[in-house]
Amino acid sequence: MAMMSRVRAALSPVRHRRGEDGFTLIEVMIALGILAFGLLGVAAMQLYSLRQGQVGKHTAQAATIAQDQLERLNRMNFAALNPVGTWQNVGTVTEKIVAASGNRDEAIYTVEERISNVVANYTKNIDVRVTWSEVDDPNKTVVISTRRYSY
Repeated sequence: MAMMSRVRAALSPVRHRRGEDGFTLIEVMIALGILAFGLLGVAAMQLYSLRQGQVGKHTAQAATIAQDQLERLNRMNFAALNPVGTWQNVGTVTEKIVAASGNRDEAIYTVEERISNVVANYTKNIDVRVTWSEVDDPNKTVVISTRRYSY
């Protein structure tokens, strides 16, 4: 008979003592605190990625503007490229955002060019610089250069 009671005890579900069912309020509060801390980290990463996406967009736009200006200078006659040696302001390009509340400037790009002689009447360097400002970094710059030969 003693053997049967042992077998029944082994096969019967484990019984909990009173008060051991579920989680305590302290355990739930600690788990919620850890979850909140993790969600704050995810939110901060999301804001950072949005800002860096905008910086990347402005950099790509500045590179496109510089490339367009450089291609325009490459299409010009070699004799028409007057070497100055210093940066010359060509103008500005404004990128606008069209919204329901009205248009606003996203970024203002300043375009400058510099043409200099390497070998007089035979070789010229052409540099194009595009400058703009970000919220955290006021002086962002993209410079693209090429060399033209008289042939």
